[in-house]
Amino acid sequence: MIAEYVGAWLVGAGIVFSALGVFGLYRMPDIYTRIHAGAKVIAIGSAFSLLGVAFLSDLETAIRAIAVVAFIYLTTPIATQATGRSAHRRGETMVAVIDELREDRRS
Repeated sequence: MIAEYVGAWLVGAGIVFSALGVFGLYRMPDIYTRIHAGAKVIAIGSAFSLLGVAFLSDLETAIRAIAVVAFIYLTTPIATQATGRSAHRRGETMVAVIDELREDRRS
């Protein structure tokens, strides 16, 4: 009975966090901050929802949900780094004050 309440709370928290993350994606000024917001939505919102599913389901489904969470945590940093690097190579404008990857900066 407690596991059902915990699972329902986690699924609800994942839905709320994901919904708020969509507003963050809409409000961010450039691609680099949008990548950051999107990664947080994926990592935290999906993890909450999948862990809630793990609490609410049988053992086999719970193991699969936890495996998906582990896969998300292993692949999200790689995907966001590759997206940011390709955006920088394309010359996307950066709102940040310091661009540490700029080629023509003085040492």
